[in-house]
Amino acid sequence: MALGNPAFVFHDKEAMATSYFRLFDELYETYNNTETRILLAPCWAHGASEAFLRRVRDKADERGGVMIHMHLLQSPVQKAYGLRRHGRPTVFWLDDLGLVERNVVYGHAIHVTEPEIELMGRRKVSITSHPSCSFHMRNGITPVVPLRASGVNVAMGLTTRPRMR
Repeated sequence: MALGNPAFVFHDKEAMATSYFRLFDELYETYNNTETRILLAPCWAHGASEAFLRRVRDKADERGGVMIHMHLLQSPVQKAYGLRRHGRPTVFWLDDLGLVERNVVYGHAIHVTEPEIELMGRRKVSITSHPSCSFHMRNGITPVVPLRASGVNVAMGLTTRPRMR
C-alpha cells in the first residue's frame, strides 16, 4: 500500500463512534450544569450512518433527553441526496430513527417540504436559522414563517464577518 494514496484510506467507524460517545460522556459529566449544556451533535443528518444516529438517540434517552443538534437540509443537494438515499424526505427518515422530537434542534432546515414542516411542528422540534451563512453560501432562506405557523421554535444564529476594505 502506497502511503498517501487516498484510495487506501481506512476509517474504523466503530472506533470513531466509541470515541465520540466516550468524549460526550466525559464532557457531560465534567461540564453539564445549569449554566452550561453539553449536547449531542452528529454534525449533519446525511453525514452519519443510521446505526450512529440510533446510538445518538439512545444516548440522549440514557441522559434523560439531552438535546441533539444537527445540520439539516442546508442545500438543494442535501435534499436530493436524502430523497435518493432514503426514498423519502429526510425528516421522515429521521422520524423513523426517533430524531424528530422536542429535544432535537436542526441547523438551517432551508429545503424542508410542507409535510416535513407539519411533522416538525407537531413534534415541537426547534430550528436555528443562519441567514448570514445562507446568504453567503447562496443556499436559500429558512422558511421561518411557515415553520413558526406550524409550531416550530425558530432561533436566529448570526455570524459577523470582518469588513473588507
